[in-house]
Amino acid sequence: MPIPILRLPFLALKCLLNYTDRLEIIKLSLCSRKMDNALKRCGKNGSFFQNPCYGINTSSAENLELFLLEMKRSGEHTIPQFHVYLTIEDRLRIFVFGQNCCLVRFEIYFECIGKIDQYVGKRKNLMIGENCVPLVIDEEGEVTAFWNNKANGMISMIDCFCVNYKSPIEEFQINGSNQLDYSTNLRKLVHYMSSPGIEIESIIIGYERKVSDKDFKYLLENVIVTGNFIIHERVPKNFKFDGKIKAESIRVDGNWFTLQHLLNTDYSEIHVGSHGITNEDIRRFMELWIAGEFPSLRHCEFVIKKLSIRTALSGIAVRKYHRNFEKSIKGKDGAYAELDCYHGVFRFRVIKPREGNEIEEGEEQEESEDEEREDDQDEEEESEYDEDEEEEEETDSDN
Repeated sequence: MPIPILRLPFLALKCLLNYTDRLEIIKLSLCSRKMDNALKRCGKNGSFFQNPCYGINTSSAENLELFLLEMKRSGEHTIPQFHVYLTIEDRLRIFVFGQNCCLVRFEIYFECIGKIDQYVGKRKNLMIGENCVPLVIDEEGEVTAFWNNKANGMISMIDCFCVNYKSPIEEFQINGSNQLDYSTNLRKLVHYMSSPGIEIESIIIGYERKVSDKDFKYLLENVIVTGNFIIHERVPKNFKFDGKIKAESIRVDGNWFTLQHLLNTDYSEIHVGSHGITNEDIRRFMELWIAGEFPSLRHCEFVIKKLSIRTALSGIAVRKYHRNFEKSIKGKDGAYAELDCYHGVFRFRVIKPREGNEIEEGEEQEESEDEEREDDQDEEEESEYDEDEEEEEETDSDN
């Protein structure tokens, strides 16, 4: 028989609540405003967002249900900042956790309603927005939500976090799939996420499985990222993209990427491993930076097949520190870049004058004094890289 909790005297209610675990108190608090006020009078915090998580064991399904209930009274409590991660592959996945509230932590997969009979587990319905959504929770606690279209399901959750509560998408990972509806869902989601109010901080393409060339080109043309654009995608040699990658920084590994892609934008960080970048391209890029191009650049790294330091630095005034023998080049407005070249990697880091690291006149000398040593190092670089290539070829032939 249910206990009429709200009819209990204050001391009796307080005593009862002392023996009630915190998860049940949260659930009671979400029943009604009257119940929530009674809990507060007894010194109990019923907010799902403001409870510490130790001693509370909940599944993703319970967390999601409690979270959605808490959202209905969100005006009464402080909303935590959410971390949102999305994955698009054979199934669509969203992972969310709260920055200052570890109870807000759940992982949901999205699937078409027509496939619900293929899933085994506990079934329940849950109101998400205006939709009654069937869920299946398997024996390991994995939650799958079923919609008429799985992209619509993910959009409803993105809308909740990224539009209503202005949480950015911290990571958007895209892997390829043979599903017939994959390209349609991908385009629908990317189109939706290009709308105002949605911010993508980082995107990773093709880390586990490559996407089709058409989908890859669509992503390059349409995705806007405020942080890192990371590309692991391998494409044919005849693949061409002449547009601009819209991001603050990029990490690319592919022979389709050339110097022209770098000239189109002003990135803060650049990491390129590409057969399309040459020693002459590196020299041209540095000449442009010295002339004042790429004012946002802070760090740059090129990995190329045969790094020739002599060719890459030809015609450029290079300085060297007495104290640590690092190389540097001067740029515009007092900025300079520290150079680091080894094992096929050409790296330089830009330092602005306001950071208090200007080169002093007594601490530099012209690189020409060590030209012979540089030539030796150059030959050593190329020979080492050739040896690595031979080893790779031998490994490939063995396989």
